Amino acid sequence: MVQALSSSAWSLPVVGETIAGKYAVEGECGRGATSVVFAARHASLDRRVAIKMLLPEWAGQREAVSRFLREARAAARIESEHVVRVFDMGVDRALPYVALEYLEGLDLQALLDVRGPARVATAVEWILQAAEGIADAHSVGVVHGDLRLANLFLTRAIDGSPCIKVIDFRLPTLDGRGVAEPSAAASKGLLTSLLRAAPERLRARDCTDERTDVWGLGIALYELIVGQPPFRANNLSALLKAVQAQPVPAISSVHGPVAAEVGRAIRMCLEKEPRARFASMKEMSEALAPHGVALPHGWTSYNRSGANRDSHAPMASGTFSVDLGEPKVAARASAKVVLLAVFLLTLLGLFALGGLYASVHGNPLRSHEASVRELVTRGR
Repeated sequence: MVQALSSSAWSLPVVGETIAGKYAVEGECGRGATSVVFAARHASLDRRVAIKMLLPEWAGQREAVSRFLREARAAARIESEHVVRVFDMGVDRALPYVALEYLEGLDLQALLDVRGPARVATAVEWILQAAEGIADAHSVGVVHGDLRLANLFLTRAIDGSPCIKVIDFRLPTLDGRGVAEPSAAASKGLLTSLLRAAPERLRARDCTDERTDVWGLGIALYELIVGQPPFRANNLSALLKAVQAQPVPAISSVHGPVAAEVGRAIRMCLEKEPRARFASMKEMSEALAPHGVALPHGWTSYNRSGANRDSHAPMASGTFSVDLGEPKVAARASAKVVLLAVFLLTLLGLFALGGLYASVHGNPLRSHEASVRELVTRGR
């Protein structure tokens, strides 16, 4: 059993340290409600990877650890050009981690925030790529469960062409086995998800199936074209009522002229009753395909780091740019060095105190780490 310890009992790695003796930490890409992502380099292969690690405050909760591992295993089953790849998983510092494909780029929520709505043909092309990745996931029995712009990452394929990668699978699987969300109901991440959640997810989580992901991509397409989600409310109660009962505004009424076929496809994605939606990603893609466009190389520049808005932690900060100029980091460099030095000294002091405590009281972290490793080994 995973031992319930204070979050202060764990410490995250810092730049220069290694994870599991093989991943050298180069920096933190970002963090969300339950996990943090580091840029790291495999010591033997000299290959850059992203390491997603459960945050210390969740590490003492067995369900959070189990869910983290289940999501990693689910994503690892998917073979797709449009889904982030999972390379490895394990435990370090009593915290479970997953090694992922390192992505350079920007999630579509961040891109929308800095560039505004996309052209209809461009938005359709991005959603078609995401649909291909989700179709590959459905083919092995995995539903994403939390499709939104922050979980669609714009990077480049090997040939340099723009490529969408689906990240951060949240489950459940197609057999209907749902998993309770960790008890952070007031978190910004959960509210962000609810803004885009399918009505059946709000009624009963075990109703999630392929058509729930159809809804998610329909919302994403609407938001890319219009610039905001179709449902807005001043409080959570009003938001839940709007998603479940309020008609979706016709996209042409809030955006201007849009091809009738695109408008009909979005309406069908966003039907309240799942049976009235497209039954699969294939059906949705066939309806939208005539309105997508292949994106040219060099459509944007590569000179500014992008920050992922995903509440469940970004996969990697990248260098995708929208010509906003160089980030202003030089003026803060010296301050960061001072803060890092203070942090390291404090950390050394805590390690010394921890060693003294362990010598007197034993080390509960060892017991906890053994429990987490057992979960990894047993495949739960």
